[in-house]
Amino acid sequence: MRTFGKVVLVIAATWFVAACGDDDNDNDNNNNGVTTFRVTLTPDQVVPVCARASTNATGVVDVSVADDDSFIRVNQLTFTGLSSDATTAFIEQGQTGVNGPEVLAVDVNLVPFSTVTFDASDFPSPAPAGASPDFQSFAEAMRAGDTNITIATVDCPDGEIRAQIQ
Repeated sequence: MRTFGKVVLVIAATWFVAACGDDDNDNDNNNNGVTTFRVTLTPDQVVPVCARASTNATGVVDVSVADDDSFIRVNQLTFTGLSSDATTAFIEQGQTGVNGPEVLAVDVNLVPFSTVTFDASDFPSPAPAGASPDFQSFAEAMRAGDTNITIATVDCPDGEIRAQIQ
């Protein structure tokens, strides 16, 4: 009888630990068919760093990619401390430390906003030189860490803050 009780206790403890799995929204989670990346934008990630960038500039955004590549969602983009007014935000294709083609534009006039969703109809045609040929390939590049989001300002038209989406 004592052995049976210990087996039941071990099974119950195993079930409890399994039920307490990680379900937060950290990077690389897979929740309901969506992978979400929370990234912090900083001036030192811009290539090259803008000499006029504010040292206090920062931003945060959640970027989600549907596992079936049907959409890319930009959630709750916020930024503060910029050297001047934000003029545009964009997602470009490129590895860490490498500039690439701008693929999707985000309207900074909506900031802070709740959600902007892109799908295949938003992908530029023809695709910019150096970018994935289609939306599905671009979504796959995003999951692989080969895209970034950049916010440009009046003082830093090529970008004041940036974050690799990974």
